[in-house]
Amino acid sequence: MRLFFVDHQLQLAFEEVGAIFGLEISRLARSSADLLRLLELCALFDTIVVDEDGIYDLSDFNDRLILGFKGTMSEAELHFLRSRLIGGNKNKARKGELRFPLPVGYGYDEDGITVFDPDEAVQTNEKTPP
Repeated sequence: MRLFFVDHQLQLAFEEVGAIFGLEISRLARSSADLLRLLELCALFDTIVVDEDGIYDLSDFNDRLILGFKGTMSEAELHFLRSRLIGGNKNKARKGELRFPLPVGYGYDEDGITVFDPDEAVQTNEKTPP
């Protein structure tokens, strides 16, 4: 869990926060479990949550349900994005077009073949022992 996130939870517990504002509250946490924990603390300490879609009082079941659902959808969206990125890489690999960043001193030529960097200064620095 991020330090920023833990610090906010502590401030909630000490009743130092009356409201949490955000553009997309569901993206405040990296996982639904963290978000639900934060929402539970907000409900316990009468802290409202405000985002671009509305103002939520988490002592109300419907508001908790909506924000919980938004958090679940956000986590699912991240899963789908990750799956698409991996699928794109697999597709490129099947075609033989997948390229990775090369170490310093190497590069790709016009045909996509790995070669030494044509810059002489780079070659000199790479061959010089530390």
